[in-house]
Amino acid sequence: MIDTLLSSTSLVKCSLNQITILIMMFISAISFLALQIWSIVASSAGIEWNGDSKLIPPNPADDPFYKAPPGIASIKPGTILRHRQVPTKITLNNKDGLKLKGAWQILYRTQNSVGEPSATVTTVLVPYQAKDENLFVLNMFSDAAYNGCSPSINLQVGARNDSVFTQAQTMIAYSALTEGWYVSIADDEGFNAAFSSGPQQAYATLDSVRAVLQSEDITGIDPEPRITMYGYSGGGFVGSWVAEIQPDYAPELKIDGIAIGGLVPNMTAGLALYNKNDRSSFIPATLIGLSKDYKNLSMWLDENLIPEKAAELRKVESQCFDSNYNMFHSQDIGKYLKRGWDSIFDPVPRSVFEVTGTSGQRATPKIPLYVSETVQDDVSPIAFTDALLKKWCDEGATILYERNDLFNMSHSQESMYSLGGAFTWMQDRQAGKPASPGCRTTSLTSESLKGFVTLKMLGKILSGQLANYGIPVSGWK
Repeated sequence: MIDTLLSSTSLVKCSLNQITILIMMFISAISFLALQIWSIVASSAGIEWNGDSKLIPPNPADDPFYKAPPGIASIKPGTILRHRQVPTKITLNNKDGLKLKGAWQILYRTQNSVGEPSATVTTVLVPYQAKDENLFVLNMFSDAAYNGCSPSINLQVGARNDSVFTQAQTMIAYSALTEGWYVSIADDEGFNAAFSSGPQQAYATLDSVRAVLQSEDITGIDPEPRITMYGYSGGGFVGSWVAEIQPDYAPELKIDGIAIGGLVPNMTAGLALYNKNDRSSFIPATLIGLSKDYKNLSMWLDENLIPEKAAELRKVESQCFDSNYNMFHSQDIGKYLKRGWDSIFDPVPRSVFEVTGTSGQRATPKIPLYVSETVQDDVSPIAFTDALLKKWCDEGATILYERNDLFNMSHSQESMYSLGGAFTWMQDRQAGKPASPGCRTTSLTSESLKGFVTLKMLGKILSGQLANYGIPVSGWK
């Protein structure tokens, strides 16, 4: 009934009654409080860690475990190549280890952006009282073109101290673990850290699911679990690409639902908006990340970067998001290019952006989607998301779209505000309840109301603080 009422935009905007207003004020307050707690978790991560240096996770380039074995081209995508227990403890704050039933790293066969065989790692976390029939896949963004920032590194105690915001996403994994769900988090950029390549990240994510489904003898998971996936911002970018690549690349995989938000459906348009503002730090990482797989872009960079400044821009190859932000935010990235900013839209880079970052060019998603966006998104104009979802809906997709026009929220604020609704929707999928077919757009879903009114995410964030003190991470209701 609530959804029916709120689906009418005019009713929401013009005639909200006092009860609904109070509910929305309550939701906003809880969202704000949860966001502050989340920020405290993030701000403490990695800054004051003083443990034994031997516990620092080795860089993938220096760790033989990450190296693909010979003859990988003849191996089927998704095949497990090797596995091990995670070398150090999984952590929420980069200081204290979580007490889990199991934590594994699995190296598996996949392919890069252009279809060349490769290998990457997924981390599988198992709580006590695990439900082996439930798998949650977290699209954890690193927003970096350096594999030392990958999830398999950032999840561990002793990780780098310039990836704080990325590490804070571990709270989402923790929330799933407290449901008793198995959690899988892939290094979806691959060994070469091809940041912002939709195809690369989709292939790696789908192949990680294939690998986990083969891991019963390692992890104990049922080979046919219910599967949900979540990602916001960079993770939402990955989830949307998974949705449109899965029908052709991995049609055998039955994924029960993908919850995504903060989408960036058009990379070319996004990059055009980012220069000289807080988002400009994404541009060097995007250029360098994509050049790892696209040799024509690598050659273009060699020819067009100012020689005296090239080394500075290429520092993104050895540092994570926070360092990139401090170095490049609000800068004119055109100052690194011989012909200035406009040359970034030359035919070569533009063609790569279109292949790797323009959504809606592949198959229509067959996996049910829950999409959350704020109309005030400051990373990607919502018109691009509206157009993408309309296209998919016209083609027969199943999408519940929470288009938040009730509050003036930024991209970052929406990430916390929308999480309760996304999680509630995924709980229904994990319980075996099918998503309602067809498409529906509303300003506020009943899932969001239920998620916030029951203090779902706030309770999980608070309980996460207890986990830092050695309380076993266990499934609970």
